[in-house]
Formats: sequence, structure tokens, C-alpha cells
Amino acid sequence: MKASIKYVTLTALAFFSWSCQEEASENLEKFQASESFKSYWYQGLAEINLYDLEQSRYGEIRKGRSVSIFVTEPFRTDKQVKNEKGNEPSTSVLKQNHIKRFTTGLYDYSMMNSVFTPVDFRKEALKVTHSSQDWCGQSFHQLNYNEEAWFFQQFSYFEEEGDRNKSLGNVFLEDALFNTARLSPELLPTGDFQIFPNSFTLRLLHLDPKPIPAKGTLNESEHEFTYTLATNAPERKVILKIANQSPFQILEIQESYKDGFSENAEWKTSKMKLDTSFRLPYWKLNSLADSIYRLNLDLDLD
Repeated sequence: MKASIKYVTLTALAFFSWSCQEEASENLEKFQASESFKSYWYQGLAEINLYDLEQSRYGEIRKGRSVSIFVTEPFRTDKQVKNEKGNEPSTSVLKQNHIKRFTTGLYDYSMMNSVFTPVDFRKEALKVTHSSQDWCGQSFHQLNYNEEAWFFQQFSYFEEEGDRNKSLGNVFLEDALFNTARLSPELLPTGDFQIFPNSFTLRLLHLDPKPIPAKGTLNESEHEFTYTLATNAPERKVILKIANQSPFQILEIQESYKDGFSENAEWKTSKMKLDTSFRLPYWKLNSLADSIYRLNLDLDLD
């Protein structure tokens, strides 16, 4: 792990284009994107964050790498997909693609979340997708918000999970915490509320996809916000450390729970710590010559 965070700005590549319950609900009407937000997020660049990952799996901590990509783009409100033609009803969203890669002994895992949050924060997210691949099989689920409730669809290799769909009601999504924090940490839900667990944990612990009780607290120090989320059924604790200046970079994530499927399962803590952050239009860098970026930015696993 590197001793300090590296911030890399690749301005020579910049171009202007569109790129690829309680207290929380009260804040919905108060939020407006600031000029600093607009100047940062509407430059035709994506923000790419590399994290050193320590992921608990089968009761042991695994070393890995996590990539979190944030970018704004126009989002169709009717079909809930990217507005590529530009002539359909849409809204501007902050999109996060979050990838985790780690190994468990012989075989490896690759997991990915995509979260779409409207910049005007009418809702903490409009859509979430998740996929997971390992040598046993693969699974996929998607959540769509229809102005009244979340609709959940799941397709899985595993027998007990199989194919299913259900309505979850109008609850907060744990998957949306990162995007919410990037808009403003003060929008994060506090107090007691119902939350739908994050997709990575849902998959790794094979949880029943349903809302669970949660409690959120937010504290601010000289340099950062600390957001703590505690849930029951299962008992878990999540800590986000967030820079207290715009664009509110997520510096570290910790998640603790009993990891394992036996009565002797022990509490383990998974961690993600920010190593490198840079901005560039990655979707343009797809030639063989552009592979040099992966080497220079230490993108590949050891």
C-alpha cells in the first residue's frame, strides 16, 4: 500500500462533451448543485479512483484492488438508460461504476456496481445494477425506481436465489451512499430508517433481498466527514471517511460483520483505502498505445 494518496490530473486530454427517510427526505428540497460542482463534473472528464482492497471472504482477508469511476451523463427518465441520441426526456445523473477484484485461493472474483443518481437529487438513485462472476458461476440484479417504489429483479446461478422479482417499497439504498456523499455528505441519511443492503454484501452473504433496519450518524472533523451506518439482520457496521471539501472524495471505507456460514463465524473488517485519483476521458483511450496508462497508473493487480 502506498504511503499517501496520489492525485493525477491529465488536463492535456480534456475536451468538452457529455460523458459516458427522515432527514434525508427533508434535504431533498434543499439541495442545488453548486458552481464548484458544475465546474468539476461538467468538463467531459471522468474521475477514476483506485483503492487498495482488503476483502473478507470465507472468514479470511483477501488482498485486491477496487476501482471507482464517477462521471456525469444524460440519463433517459422513461427507459432509465443513457440518452445517447439527445432527443428524449432526460436528466443529468452522477454515475458510479464500482469494481472489486480479489482472489480466494485458486480462483478469483470480479464484482461490479453501477449507480445512477440525479444531480438535482430528486431521489438518491434512479437505477442500480450489479453483477458478480467467480469460478462457481455468475449472478446479476437490477433495481429501478418508478416514482413510488423500487422494483428488484435478480438472476442467479445459485438454486435458492434463482430468478426473482419483487417490489421493495420506497426505501433508501445503501448502494447510493457513495453518490450521495459526492453530491454533499450532509444529504446522507441519519437517524433510524429502513435501508436495502449494498449489492456486494447482498451477494457475498447471500442475503434475502429485503429492506432492513438501520441507523446513520454523520460527524465532521477538521479534514473529513465520518459517516457510520449500523444495520441489523444481519448485524453490520459501515464507516465512510469523506473529504470535507468539494468534490467530497471518498477516502476510506470499512465494513464489519460476521463472515462465514457457521456458528463459529468471526467478525471481520473489509477495507478500501484510496491510493490514486485521476481524471481523464478513459472512453477515448482504447488503442494498444493507450495501455501505457495502465502501467503508469498502476491499474493492474500484482
